Amino acid sequence: MCWRYNIAFFVLLSYSILFSYRLFGQPNTNNADSLKAIVNNLKTDSEKVNILLTISSMTDCSNTTAKLSYADEALKLSEKINWNYGIIMANSVLAYINKDCRNDHAAAIKCYEGMAAAAKRSGDELQYAYALEFIAMVYVKDAQYSKALDYYRLAVETKTELGSISALGNMGFMYANIADYSKALTCYDSALKMQEEFIRRSAGKDTAAILQKAGLLIFIADIYLKIQNFDKAFENYSMVLQLSEPRKNKTLAIWALTGIAKVSHGKKEDAKAIEYYNRALEDCKTQHDLPDEANIYTQLSNIYLEKGAVDSATNYVHKALTLAEDKSFNGQLPNILTTFGKIYILQKKYNDAIPALQKAVDLSEKTGALDDEKNAWETLSTTYQLIKQPGKALDAYKHFISLRDSVYNIRKANEITRIDLQSEFDRQKLVENAANKLKMQRQKAYTYSGYAGLLMVLLLSFFIYRNYSQQKKANIVISSANYAINKEKQKADMLLLNILPEEVATELKTNGNVRAKLFHNVTVLFTDFANFTEAGERFSPEDLVAELHNCFQAFDEIIGRYNIEKIKTVGDAYLAVSGLPNPNLNHAADIANAAIECRNFMIARRKELGDRTFAMRIGINSGTVIAGIVGVKKFAYDIWGDTVNTAARMEQYSEPDKINISQTTYELVKDKFTCIDRGEIDAKHKGKMHMYFVEKSV
Repeated sequence: MCWRYNIAFFVLLSYSILFSYRLFGQPNTNNADSLKAIVNNLKTDSEKVNILLTISSMTDCSNTTAKLSYADEALKLSEKINWNYGIIMANSVLAYINKDCRNDHAAAIKCYEGMAAAAKRSGDELQYAYALEFIAMVYVKDAQYSKALDYYRLAVETKTELGSISALGNMGFMYANIADYSKALTCYDSALKMQEEFIRRSAGKDTAAILQKAGLLIFIADIYLKIQNFDKAFENYSMVLQLSEPRKNKTLAIWALTGIAKVSHGKKEDAKAIEYYNRALEDCKTQHDLPDEANIYTQLSNIYLEKGAVDSATNYVHKALTLAEDKSFNGQLPNILTTFGKIYILQKKYNDAIPALQKAVDLSEKTGALDDEKNAWETLSTTYQLIKQPGKALDAYKHFISLRDSVYNIRKANEITRIDLQSEFDRQKLVENAANKLKMQRQKAYTYSGYAGLLMVLLLSFFIYRNYSQQKKANIVISSANYAINKEKQKADMLLLNILPEEVATELKTNGNVRAKLFHNVTVLFTDFANFTEAGERFSPEDLVAELHNCFQAFDEIIGRYNIEKIKTVGDAYLAVSGLPNPNLNHAADIANAAIECRNFMIARRKELGDRTFAMRIGINSGTVIAGIVGVKKFAYDIWGDTVNTAARMEQYSEPDKINISQTTYELVKDKFTCIDRGEIDAKHKGKMHMYFVEKSV
């Protein structure tokens, strides 16, 4: 659904996007060559600037040199005549070319800074606010969220109403993208209140403002849908539907009806979901809205597939595929092809399922749709299992796990956020349930000894009453019973400490719950065995698990010496972090030292055992993470955030027997370790990233 988010996002930013068209004026021709011919005959330089920028905008990105030269000429001419408005326009167009055509984000930011300076000189606070927002958007694209927030806040502080609404909306969009839904809702709600006040003052006549309000409501509803607060999601989608009806805005109606259908499906009310999807389809056909129509066909196909109605599911997914292929909706193809794969599996047409799912994977990789790619790999793994190809099934499953960690660990954090957003009563119920589960687990450890001890105390009290002369003996027995109870309690506490860090376990026992926390200065370590898939086919299952156990046991001992917190193992991957829950100023160096020991252990083990063990890759990254407990049954302490995802990328782009670190970690350890500069490497879904190999301590 990324395509829809982009549309709603730009509805929200309509003021900041449309201003450039307003500046360019309305040329008498749409032909760029005709415009070039009349530039020299124009009387004023400001007219030339407008025409040059219009020509630049009409020139395709494939001819970037010409596109850039027209905009650059317009900027120089504007500066020559000291026309701030022209400088604002030219810098805006130059920034767009650098950002979207040349992928030169540093140059784009410089142009937006020129736009901001010109706007400030001319006293145009609104364009100044927009320039700050554009800079923030570039930083969001580079995943530099802290810098992006700084510029969004500056835009809000300009006190221009339209700029503040737009900035708050964009901040909400950014928070939603990094799954911080609580803050996203706060931003959207603030923007919504300002928007409603703006509409009130215009007596409800400002159509653009009403559409922006609807866009905000869509965003808010989508967040509530993600966190499964179905009542709130339905309420907001319904408000959008009400806004769309008197204005006959079919696009808003389609989004609202689709959202309500998803709410109904989430509540297991499939009949209602199908009804709302069909209503949305009618509007799609009226509007010739083919992307939404294709998406709805896919959603309907999945509903019928869940119900076991394979013929209906096949019919709808064929309609979706026909539209997507004819009209090149490439973003929707992975989801459509994965649905085809599921249908083929039910029909036992495995030879048809595999190419469809592999194509879904390939398309997802190109578009960066992690969620679609994850679903395709999972279904592909299932297919290989069904046709008895365990090696390929394991390889596909490893890809699924890797993507699940980067996508669905965020979803786990969403669950924490969802709990945070519930009413106090509901939240207290969840806390009590978690506490009860914990008590039940503890009780298993020492219930019997507790009852035995209590029985002893009662019996001894009776004998003491009857015969004071046995007092001394009774005291000894009572002490023994208390000692046994305490011993069992210690065992239960030790089991808890094997699952959670000591500070977290203490908080859980004291408060009955653990709040998710943000840790700013930590270093994350990922390890993975390079030849694990082949080993899975070469080893017996018992030998494979035994060797994994031996390796991970050694890693546990090594990181224990450096006070590093082990988070989890996933298959053959090992995740640990330094700097939480207790701060550690040497977090990067400690992780690097532990990584060197782990690497040396595996090198020595491979010399001893040969191909009966593994070669290992290690990746390290430093930054900020969210940490907390997920679930109330078989709960686990986990970490999330872009820092964790980048550490995983460092491991994936490492080499056997090598420790690959990011630029952030390098800056923290470069004076303490010998490092080899690998230069910039194009990392999947991350772009170019500077990487280094750590060799040894200095």
